[in-house]
Amino acid sequence: MARISRATFNKRLAGLRMPENLIAVMAIRALTVPGYPTAAGYCQMWARMAYEHAIGRTWDFAYLPSARQACLAFKNTRYVVPRGSMLEPGDVLYKQGLPGQFGHVGIYVGGGMVAENSTIHYTTSDARGLRTLKEFGAYTLAVRYPAP
Repeated sequence: MARISRATFNKRLAGLRMPENLIAVMAIRALTVPGYPTAAGYCQMWARMAYEHAIGRTWDFAYLPSARQACLAFKNTRYVVPRGSMLEPGDVLYKQGLPGQFGHVGIYVGGGMVAENSTIHYTTSDARGLRTLKEFGAYTLAVRYPAP
């Protein structure tokens, strides 16, 4: 898959309507402000930090080193959004990946867009960016964290 350019990222960011969900707001903010992981491979840390900054505390389920581990921990919990349900801004999308892989995670921010930390984005020095839900691809499960 081709990298997403900085111009495309800026256009997508400018086109977002600010969601009311605080987790989605923090995910959008976490795309551009300092203090969040910018290196590829830190998607779980990036998503966890966005969530924790939104609610002002840690949450044990999210405090796992990889997206795969978090996905497996969430699988049979009340936080999983039932398949076929509409996604809401702030829903966290997990890709489990295969054994030996780390998986992937992004945060749905509304308007068909997912905020994430991924190697697909425009530079090797900053992996944060936005993808359409279609570009993000199939996910294993969506998690709706308790409201702050």
